[in-house]
Amino acid sequence: MNIIEAVTTASTRQIGIMNLERNEWIIISGGALRWKNNRQPASLSPKDIMSQKWITEDDLITVSKLQIDEALSFLQPTKNEQGELDIVGYEHFMESIMRASHTNKSRVPEPGE
Repeated sequence: MNIIEAVTTASTRQIGIMNLERNEWIIISGGALRWKNNRQPASLSPKDIMSQKWITEDDLITVSKLQIDEALSFLQPTKNEQGELDIVGYEHFMESIMRASHTNKSRVPEPGE
């Protein structure tokens, strides 16, 4: 996504954003973009602004090694007509990973909530 979409999402959901090329989290605090690690104002370069590699915290996939091992069982190597190795089952693999991530992110309500 671009910077406009990322900032819009971050401001409406109160979550952090990150440019994958810069690899540092930014939050919106006090109406300004700030670095998450030190709360200093974030100054973005033209490269940051033109980038299409912005993500939000919601885009992160949170899975364990065991969950990845289980999802890998969906990937199956096969040979195509040219005798080259192909991997099938990618859709099931990603579905399994995304389901595990959603389960891992689901917050358990505190007693009394």
